[in-house]
Amino acid sequence: MKKILIKLAFSNDAGETFGQPITIDDGAPAGRVDVMLLADGGALVCWLEKLPEGGAVRARRVTPDGRRDEAITVAPSGTARSNGFPQMARAGSEVVFVWTGPRVLTAAMPLPGQSDARNSGVDAALARYDQAFRGKDVATIRNLLADDVLLYEHSVRNDGLADVFDNHLKPEISGFEDMKAEFTDVRITPGADLALVTRRYKIEGKLQGRDIAAAGNETMVWKKVGSEWKIAHIHYSHPCPRPAAQSK
Repeated sequence: MKKILIKLAFSNDAGETFGQPITIDDGAPAGRVDVMLLADGGALVCWLEKLPEGGAVRARRVTPDGRRDEAITVAPSGTARSNGFPQMARAGSEVVFVWTGPRVLTAAMPLPGQSDARNSGVDAALARYDQAFRGKDVATIRNLLADDVLLYEHSVRNDGLADVFDNHLKPEISGFEDMKAEFTDVRITPGADLALVTRRYKIEGKLQGRDIAAAGNETMVWKKVGSEWKIAHIHYSHPCPRPAAQSK
């Protein structure tokens, strides 16, 4: 018997392409899925999950960069066809769940992902950058760079959009094979027109036939250009080989 799975995938180009599917369920889904997009670019998914004692209406938030929050149980429920499809709707700052039991049942909770409005735009832009990075979508990467972007990596200095993109980001991103990128300890300090992002990164794959396993720290400065957030500065720092000690 074919195993049932509930998966979610994000698209940044109106459905032309999608990122990697993310498993949503807890291992025994009955299906009946509803999805709500959130202000930060993430999504809230609800479904029916089978349990030893019957079933439950479950919900889980997925952040724009694909991280899953812990699933929550909205309420116990049956999983028969008569239980219908749980539905979600916004009501101010809350999300309302509606499903069928002995009668029509409802529950409400605060909308997740309602961070500071200044922060949400940077969150979404950063998520687009990360998805484009993993998907080798260099056109989206270029579009997220400011004209006067500046990039530092140890002694390397790339100045301006053409230099940063053509001589650094594009050849590296395009050259990777079987790339896996992980970003952790993400900290965003938002402002009205400038935002600071610091995080740790780990990248594995092949580059020009060589195995790569790089890890380090990344600092990004984002700035508002018109109504869009663009990258004004990137600084990578990672361990580098120390010169051999000279014999005395």
